[in-house]
Amino acid sequence: MVQPVQPPKPKSKGPAPVVPATSKFMEYVYVNLMFWGFLILLCIAVYVDCAVSGVVKFGDAPDEVMNQVFKFILLVFGLGFTAVSVFDALYDKYAEPETPEVVK
Repeated sequence: MVQPVQPPKPKSKGPAPVVPATSKFMEYVYVNLMFWGFLILLCIAVYVDCAVSGVVKFGDAPDEVMNQVFKFILLVFGLGFTAVSVFDALYDKYAEPETPEVVK
């Protein structure tokens, strides 16, 4: 038995539509993880710089001043960035989308 020939499907012109791979929430999570990773690297760089300059010895626990510096970096910058990300996510979720005005 011979199968009837089906016409080929028409190909759409132009590029395929861009489909987001992740949700908007996951984008905020990834950005925050990258920033917190950067802050941890910054704390390590500060510790290494102080150890190289002789302020502390490698392997020793950080003194009170170093602890305060690390707390400042992580709490002020890290929590500040995370708070701004939460506010931005809330704005994206609850703000009405802007519609361009039609000029007559």
